[in-house]
Amino acid sequence: MSYRVVVAGATGACGTAIVRELAQSGKCAGVTALVRRPHTFAGCDRERVSSVQVPSLDALLDDSGGNGASGVARTVFGEGVQFEAAVCALGSTMKESGGSREAFRRVDYDYVCAFVRAALAAGARRVVLVSAAGASEDSWFFYSRVKGEAERAVSALCREQGAALWILRPALLLTPARNRGSRRPAEAAVQWLVRALRLSMGGHLAVTVEEVARITRDVLDSAEGEGAHGLQRVLSRNADGAIVCSSAAIHAMAARWTPSEKISQ
Repeated sequence: MSYRVVVAGATGACGTAIVRELAQSGKCAGVTALVRRPHTFAGCDRERVSSVQVPSLDALLDDSGGNGASGVARTVFGEGVQFEAAVCALGSTMKESGGSREAFRRVDYDYVCAFVRAALAAGARRVVLVSAAGASEDSWFFYSRVKGEAERAVSALCREQGAALWILRPALLLTPARNRGSRRPAEAAVQWLVRALRLSMGGHLAVTVEEVARITRDVLDSAEGEGAHGLQRVLSRNADGAIVCSSAAIHAMAARWTPSEKISQ
């Protein structure tokens, strides 16, 4: 059964990889990417990947019309637009937030929850949340605590709407070079070292954005929503029934992954 999916955080390294991977799936009828400014996804068929420009993600929080999540969904996605699936790859860092805890929480909690709420109102019943290793609402670390609180809130939202939720918890995300020679020497050295070490650590230390994208596609393409290469022994469920996939599980699943169905060329 085909599905249409909306992706938030689509222009980040992980989100871009996810958009490109889903665009290659024969089971995906179309990808809608939320973007802040005009953006072209290189290598993607424009008939399969469309963009919704949202200059400020505050629009996800704006219920001035008094119609709740359904009203926000119509405002952001468009009147009558429906999706079967949603992927949230929104995320920031304390550095990107200027050291402001409030600014960080706005992105990694408020926007994340608001996007999922709107996507559910637009019909999504299969959701993938890209979180982070160590996420826990009981963590002493602010970053991990906010990630854990977002997981809990999104889990509750999906449970209330009867939607299946996969939570992906990658450790360090390895990204491709922006352009040949564009990396600073220190950045290149760290990436090289981590890539070398992770070979002996089974994904506990880091995974690539491509691996996260492959698992996202696997989950959404699977008729059961459990992933065609599920490796259930390395997965768990949280109190709300969401499937939690650790960084090591992402790496292990991606290593066995083969595309279920490609688009016709």
